[in-house]
Amino acid sequence: LNSDWYQRVVLEDDNTISFEYKWDSNNYNIMGYPAFIAGWHWGTFLGSRAPKGTFGLPARVGDNPAYMVSAKLSHKNEDAYPEYLNMAWDIWLGTSDNPSEPSGEIMVWAWYVNQIPDGQLQGQITAWGAQWDVYRYKAGSSPYGPKWNSFAFLRKTPTLEPAGNLGEFISYLRSRGWIPDDERVVGIQFGAELGRGQGSFRINNYSLTIPPADAR
Repeated sequence: LNSDWYQRVVLEDDNTISFEYKWDSNNYNIMGYPAFIAGWHWGTFLGSRAPKGTFGLPARVGDNPAYMVSAKLSHKNEDAYPEYLNMAWDIWLGTSDNPSEPSGEIMVWAWYVNQIPDGQLQGQITAWGAQWDVYRYKAGSSPYGPKWNSFAFLRKTPTLEPAGNLGEFISYLRSRGWIPDDERVVGIQFGAELGRGQGSFRINNYSLTIPPADAR
């Protein structure tokens, strides 16, 4: 490992992944690779897509299935640099079952340290028994972000065991008219978005449950 900066991902077993990192205050937008992807996923460079239909995806937003998620984590901060770290559930949207690129992204930032999303603060909602700040990032409004619409829900109090129904956040965005009913959920990922700091975390287990199509 380079003594000045590094990141290392270790798959300890089928249910446990460790991530060690050290990035100084001059480094930004470093991402620890997600431990979990269902459906399709777009990366920041060229992108990647898992097989179509994984875990019942894609699914139409108007069907609003209950995406029940959970994760148990442990974290250690070495205090070498100010830490900016977030563990997020990302919901990727598309305009069809076979889109060429994303049309939107919903980020549920259930656990964070000093992280603030891009975009404009729109207000608050209550979900998963907590208050969440809602950020909306309009397509093309920033030279640093994606070309599609994105939304971020930032939990006001940290937690190491985020669990709940991602469908609540989809319902809220539909109620505001920010995503149409015919939009598709084409992928869901869980992982770390790291800006800077030094430390490590372990994802002890994680899960995503989507009801079968005939139950929606």
